[in-house]
Amino acid sequence: MDAAGCATHVDVPPGAPLGAGVIPYTSVRLSEPVGSRLVLYTDGLFKTRTDDVDTQLERLRETVSRMDPAHLGTLVTSGAGSGTRFDEAVMLMATSRSASSGGDVVVWELPTDATAASAARRLVREQLDRWNLAGLADTTELVVSELVGNALRYGGGPGQLRLLRHDR
Repeated sequence: MDAAGCATHVDVPPGAPLGAGVIPYTSVRLSEPVGSRLVLYTDGLFKTRTDDVDTQLERLRETVSRMDPAHLGTLVTSGAGSGTRFDEAVMLMATSRSASSGGDVVVWELPTDATAASAARRLVREQLDRWNLAGLADTTELVVSELVGNALRYGGGPGQLRLLRHDR
């Protein structure tokens, strides 16, 4: 969705759903203007047993276009249409920001072995301390651990870890 609220579907190569196992995926790069939002979701967010999938996808696109980013969580209840939900629904929304200067972005190279997750947790905790955000360390360490673990398990290694400080 662009900054003006116009939502479109991203054309992605066909493949198995994410998390379906060790299946190769074709990556997609998007170049979007600042303020654009990317909404990732499972089909449980819109799929019903009675409505056509294309109809449901269009209803989801229209719903996202009308919503303020702070209220996207209501998609879980408003995006299903007239049918009842029969599958889990997961949604993740990311907003593009301009690259900031100064100490707002930190990038680290991580080891490609089993020590990557512990190294990432240590680096994140130390950086949050420097930013006076130590209260966020436990949650951030948990998220980073999951990301790095999944990168090792499914992606052949984490490569880099980037931590961004913003107002949210």
